[in-house]
Amino acid sequence: MKRGIVIFGTIVLTLVVFSLLSLSNNSITGNAVFTPTIPADCSDESIRATWDSIFEENSLGTTVIINSTESEKCNSYYAHKVVGDFIYLLSGKDIGGNVAIQAFRANSTQAYKDQMTSITEISSEEITQIIGDLDIDLDLQNRSITITEVYDVFDSVFKITPTLWGEASESSFLVYLFDENSNDGSELKYHAGVGMANYSADWYLFSLSPIVSCTANWTAQNNSCQSDDRITTYYVDDNSCGSEVGKPSNETEYCDYGNDSVIGNFSDLDTSRVTLAVYINGTSGNSSKDYSDFGETKVELKSGNDVVVEFDWDFSSVLNLDKIYVQKQLSSADLGYLLVRGIKVDKTILVNKLNSSSDKICIKDEEIDSIGEVSVDCSGSNEELISCPHTGLKILCSLENNGTHFKVSGLDNSAVIEYMDGCALNWNCTSWSPCSNGQQTRTCEDINSCGTNLGKPNLTKSCSAYCTPDWNCTSWQPEECSENGTQTRVCTDINSCGTDDGKSPESKTCKEGSGSGLWRWIIIILAIIFGVIIIALIILWLIISKRKSGSAEGQVQESPPQSPPPSDPQIPQQEQQVQQVQPFQQAQVQPAPQPQPTQPMGYSGNLS
Repeated sequence: MKRGIVIFGTIVLTLVVFSLLSLSNNSITGNAVFTPTIPADCSDESIRATWDSIFEENSLGTTVIINSTESEKCNSYYAHKVVGDFIYLLSGKDIGGNVAIQAFRANSTQAYKDQMTSITEISSEEITQIIGDLDIDLDLQNRSITITEVYDVFDSVFKITPTLWGEASESSFLVYLFDENSNDGSELKYHAGVGMANYSADWYLFSLSPIVSCTANWTAQNNSCQSDDRITTYYVDDNSCGSEVGKPSNETEYCDYGNDSVIGNFSDLDTSRVTLAVYINGTSGNSSKDYSDFGETKVELKSGNDVVVEFDWDFSSVLNLDKIYVQKQLSSADLGYLLVRGIKVDKTILVNKLNSSSDKICIKDEEIDSIGEVSVDCSGSNEELISCPHTGLKILCSLENNGTHFKVSGLDNSAVIEYMDGCALNWNCTSWSPCSNGQQTRTCEDINSCGTNLGKPNLTKSCSAYCTPDWNCTSWQPEECSENGTQTRVCTDINSCGTDDGKSPESKTCKEGSGSGLWRWIIIILAIIFGVIIIALIILWLIISKRKSGSAEGQVQESPPQSPPPSDPQIPQQEQQVQQVQPFQQAQVQPAPQPQPTQPMGYSGNLS
């Protein structure tokens, strides 16, 4: 097969594969996908309607070939038409509602035209191979267009308006292309177009796939136990819907990888401020040893020579060392305590006695996360205050190591703290620091300085680094400024980030009587009164002005007509006429003087 055939076929195949991937992944470009007319059946009329919805060239003179095994759908169809140097090809199929259409126009050799127009039958399997049989080098005429010109060429051939073109190059040719897809909830659509830069060929592809409702059936699957004594449960969809919606999270559990009845590492117990070694039946624990046949045996957690925790364990059950946690007091503490988790059997523990005057301990016999959960006066749930030495029905307490330790037996869940009478603890804590590395911190101080950490609140807590405070404040109170000149309000972080960052002030100074209620109304009323006065003054001024104007006009109308001044024989007649006109111009409201007969200069007799 020639290289041109392989390359061209690869391009078409790539676009088709990309189409299927786009549809299956539900990827949306955001652009509307052009939808051609899909044949309702295999009649010539239906195929020509599809042709006319895609090509600018009409379907008159088109040859149509069909293949249908369904009465309502056209399984496959092929149509061709030659117009001058160009050949137009249309092929498509519709199987089970899945639609694929290809449209192609090329300036080809006569041999290629003859090959394409000689096809007399078609199958749905062959429909995507028709255009792929093209040999670019031999079958197509040359042309040269740029990426800015391909849009106009494509628009002149097809009734599709793509939004964005890209390009892909091969060693001997360059193609421009676009592709878009959409999902309206019921159908997945995809279309693509290709225009060749140096060969005269353009084609268009369209595909449609209905969205079929699918309900996932998640079933649990387990992998094998791993060397870290962990096994993971994951979930698969038996219905293969292709969606992660509703999928349960993976679950990791403990397992006994070596079947030796011990989970975890003997040398890596989870402890705080104490280092412990595990002894089984008086011998240091050995990870290569099988303890499954030991039966009920004594287990000790030792710090040096001191047995800090001691209990009996039946090794027919697995001992999970990874669940054990032991914490003791700070080195600077004034009272001793020990907190033990993960050993839910009767046990004996050793607690430091740091105050020589103390003779009591507070026991909280439930599993807790922090010693701060023990109440200040040892009156909380599952708490008991006992003197030591003490012998009871269940709890025993004795002084050990020359009175430097309390040894307490009969505990199931274990938190024991040295107790001192006569001081009421009062813990005052600062605000939480900003979140850093997933943690917030604060400091807490006993205002009464009792010298113990009993009931001390937690100083650290986990947090999200992306927590942004959202402060919501009440209105200022009191509404009218108080006598002390202060107004207050309460601001609360809706997101509970544990920081005061960006917190609005909760108090402000004010002037007595400067509240917003009464004075606001006084100012408004004064402004209204002032406005009314100004308007009244303006109206009064207008009335007075009008009256004065009317009086002056009446006086002008009652004045008698005035005779023109006598003519001066020494002044030219034209100047006298000007002087007679000026008074009229200066007071137009006066009646015009009666005209007098003019006598010739130097004549004083009667003209009649």
